[in-house]
Amino acid sequence: ETWIEFQPSKTKKSTGKVLNLPLLPDLAASMAATPTAGFTAFLLNAYAKPHASGDSFANWFKDRVREAGLPDHCSPHGLRKAGACRAADNGATEKQMMAIYGWSTSRLASYYAQKANEKKLAASAVHLLTKS
Repeated sequence: ETWIEFQPSKTKKSTGKVLNLPLLPDLAASMAATPTAGFTAFLLNAYAKPHASGDSFANWFKDRVREAGLPDHCSPHGLRKAGACRAADNGATEKQMMAIYGWSTSRLASYYAQKANEKKLAASAVHLLTKS
C-alpha cells in the first residue's frame, strides 16, 4: 500500500498538521501517467511548478470549472465537502473522518455523520407516509 503525506493549507494560517493517507488507486494511476510524477507537489501550474498560493490554485481550479461547463459555485472546498459527505454516507466514523480531513475536533465530523444518519432514517421511514 502506498501512502501520501501532505500538509493541508485551507487557510493562510495553516495548523501545520501533516496528514498521512493511503493513496487511492485512481489517484495513483493518474500520478503514474503524469510526466511530472515524483514531484513533492502533484497539482502543478502551467509551468510544471507547484501553485504559489492557495489563491493561485483556486484561480486555476475556477478556470478548469469554466472549461468543463460546470456551475461557478464549484470549488475545491466543495470537493472536500463532497468527500466528507461520501465518507459519512458510507459509514465512516467521526474519528475516521477526523483522521482523513485533519480536523482536530469532532464538530465537523459530527455534522457530516448527523446528515448521513438523517438520510438513512428518512429512507427507512418514508414508507410510513403512505397508507398500507
